[in-house]
Amino acid sequence: MASEIKFTQDTMKQFNVAKSFAVNKDRINAMNFSLDGETLVSSSDDDSIVIYDCKEGETKRTLFSKKYGVDLIHFIHGTEQVLHGSTKVDDSVRLLQLEGNKYIRYYSGHTKR
Repeated sequence: MASEIKFTQDTMKQFNVAKSFAVNKDRINAMNFSLDGETLVSSSDDDSIVIYDCKEGETKRTLFSKKYGVDLIHFIHGTEQVLHGSTKVDDSVRLLQLEGNKYIRYYSGHTKR
């Protein structure tokens, strides 16, 4: 029978860094796991979107949103699309198809974070 681990501050202090990625040039401002926990997506203040394979512990892909900026990224529809806030231009929320790096839609009316 598996035992439960309660995540307390003391428990977290016992963990060690297993792997470190140096993909981003600036602060990571958001990250989101896929529903199955196998994929992680992060957004950074350097306008990058990085997709990680959690099972293999590797970077899968890096995309850039230099024109719009990227913040508060979140997977939708599995791992095919992400929603993210724009940090430049008009602060809209954008729907990005990861395959092909194409914007499908944007939602205006949002202001700042």
